[in-house]
Amino acid sequence: MVIEKIYPLDAVFDTSDDVPADVLANKRYAGLDGFSIEEVAKKVEGDYGKIDILVHSLANGPEVQKPLLETSRAGSRLPIPKHCKGGGHWYSFPARGQSSTRVAHSVRPLASSELPLLSLSGYLAAASASSYSLVSLVSKFGPIMNPGGSVLSLTYIASEKVIPGYGGGMSSAKAALESDTRVLAYEAGRKYGITVNTISAGPLKSRAASAISKGEKKSFIEVGIDYCRANAPLEKDLYSDDVGSAAACLLSPFFGAVTGVTLYVDNGMHAVGMVQAKAVAQCQD
Repeated sequence: MVIEKIYPLDAVFDTSDDVPADVLANKRYAGLDGFSIEEVAKKVEGDYGKIDILVHSLANGPEVQKPLLETSRAGSRLPIPKHCKGGGHWYSFPARGQSSTRVAHSVRPLASSELPLLSLSGYLAAASASSYSLVSLVSKFGPIMNPGGSVLSLTYIASEKVIPGYGGGMSSAKAALESDTRVLAYEAGRKYGITVNTISAGPLKSRAASAISKGEKKSFIEVGIDYCRANAPLEKDLYSDDVGSAAACLLSPFFGAVTGVTLYVDNGMHAVGMVQAKAVAQCQD
């Protein structure tokens, strides 16, 4: 496969107006231009016109190592925009790009410098980067997709069943992703004539998964791999190629009538209700 072009993208920013000054000044973004979802969609359209396939393969949970009970909300309180000129009010911004909500009245007007600039983190960051980003991508890329095109994302079984250790609001974000997949399948199907599906893959030792948590002897993902290998209906290892093959099918014209689906690619582990061979505690050794 030849990768013809790579576009810088930060999927927590829908438009250029959503990017705060501190991000633009950050050295990680030095020299980059037009990395919001809307701007990248325009660049792709300018370079290639219409496209057929859009794959959402991204997530971020800053507090993924924390149990849900210890996960913060951590919305952003940003400097008051120019259009918010209310005397003596301060505003809360639950997420960049959303409308402001007046929440309290102060004794005197607060200057922008008096409001701390916080990065989105915790539960809201997980939802923003891991699920809403799909909504924004379909919204911005849908208009440049050919009828019959396909959108695909990646989810995880923690969206519907308890997976201890998969915290920080990521289980909730994946549940939202799957729900949004169904709604987007209807809305984008009617509006653009495209399919929207998601794959729920079994545990794979990717770089992102390996960072979730470290156990005494094995990491979270290593325990998950061993547990599924021992208990899944198909007693074999799961590989990234298995997920890639399923993705290729869903993105092909052969699956043109399939949309709104969560497809499990996990050797059948999602169907198992009771451990038959090996418990989690045994997999930790």
